[in-house]
Amino acid sequence: MKAETTLWIVPTILLIISIVALAFYIQTTRSYPMTWIVDDDEPANFSSIHEAINSPLVANGDTVFVRTGIYYENVVVSKSVSLVGQNPVNTIVDGGGIGDVIRITADNVVIESFTIRNGQNSGVYILSVDNCTVQNNNLTSNYYGICLRSSSNNTVSANNVTANNSIGIRLYASSNTTISANNITENRDVGIYLFGGSNACMLYHNNFIDNTQQVYFLNLANNTWNNGYAGNYWSDYNGSDVDNNGIGDIPYIINVGNQDNYPLINPYNGHNVAISNITMKRTIIGLGDSERMYVEVANTCMLFGFAFNFSVFLSPAILHLPLTSSEP
Repeated sequence: MKAETTLWIVPTILLIISIVALAFYIQTTRSYPMTWIVDDDEPANFSSIHEAINSPLVANGDTVFVRTGIYYENVVVSKSVSLVGQNPVNTIVDGGGIGDVIRITADNVVIESFTIRNGQNSGVYILSVDNCTVQNNNLTSNYYGICLRSSSNNTVSANNVTANNSIGIRLYASSNTTISANNITENRDVGIYLFGGSNACMLYHNNFIDNTQQVYFLNLANNTWNNGYAGNYWSDYNGSDVDNNGIGDIPYIINVGNQDNYPLINPYNGHNVAISNITMKRTIIGLGDSERMYVEVANTCMLFGFAFNFSVFLSPAILHLPLTSSEP
């Protein structure tokens, strides 16, 4: 019996070693990125985000695509991957009131299109890393919505950071951070909190609405609160807009050395530019022929005087038309 057991164990061990070796070989030799699917109740590559991140098959540069569902997890992203939800409303990562919901410990990570909720500490914790992006997420019911510590050159963009239990976005010793186009609303203590030498950050196109305190600095820091022509929307801004250009006539004062010189009169809703009408005499254009095209473009955002590019696709040609608009 002992000999039979030994004969059974040895091949099993060899099989396990072969599988691990193969996975290691794939990870270390593959020169192209792959996309891996996570689904909690349907067939997929993995059934949990944690399982995907920790799999030896998933390498730096890969994308982990998470289908809709509620994932009760505390995820540590220790590889340079893009973690992308199917959509930010129905792809939910719930920390269950424990620790951080998602902790980033690798450079060049993207977190995109999730609802991230119920973190005892942070919804997303960015720790000692560079060049990471957190975008298009809903962060709510965490202690901190997003927390950056000892990290630089990161981007936080187009998130809804709402109704967190203390601070919406917290930066400690994190410089050169770009924070743009976020809705930072109704956070219990502070909308955004900068301290520990968080300098040279650029913050613009954010909507600061009904936070108990919009901004708090523990130490003075020099940051830029606009992108050169437009700043942020502040629900407690009392300035006027005499020339009706969507920008307040006086700065929004944050503290000594920090002010928003171009406060928005209305909440920022993006550059909503759309082609409203195209007029052409002929709808069929032969190869080598030319036809004059009249294009009307509508700017439905609340800012005036910006440049943009768009492409009109025709068969067989593609026309790139750089335009500048100064009209609402």
